[in-house]
Amino acid sequence: MLKQIFAIVESEFIRSFLIEDLQFPSSHIFESWNADLPPDLSEAISGEGVDVVLNTLTSDIIQGIWDAVADYGIFVYVGKSIIVEDTMLNIRALNRGVSLIRFDLGEIF
Repeated sequence: MLKQIFAIVESEFIRSFLIEDLQFPSSHIFESWNADLPPDLSEAISGEGVDVVLNTLTSDIIQGIWDAVADYGIFVYVGKSIIVEDTMLNIRALNRGVSLIRFDLGEIF
């Protein structure tokens, strides 16, 4: 059962669009450039974990987002590579039944 939706944005333009045009609650929007994103997200979800993550970020905060996926949750990465060059994704979440799906829209269209 879907309870809440959270968004991680990469620009103020997208943040404004979500709030003004889609009536998205500002308390559920996080900025990708915020170094406190993983702890802030964890606090917002009350430590319960996120059931589904649709991610396009390639920054070093990806590990914190990956760690926030709930047991038996799904992490969908849209992009060329889930492993960013210089960043190793710790896959211990796979031991909790988390599924990892990666696809590149350029390969599909």
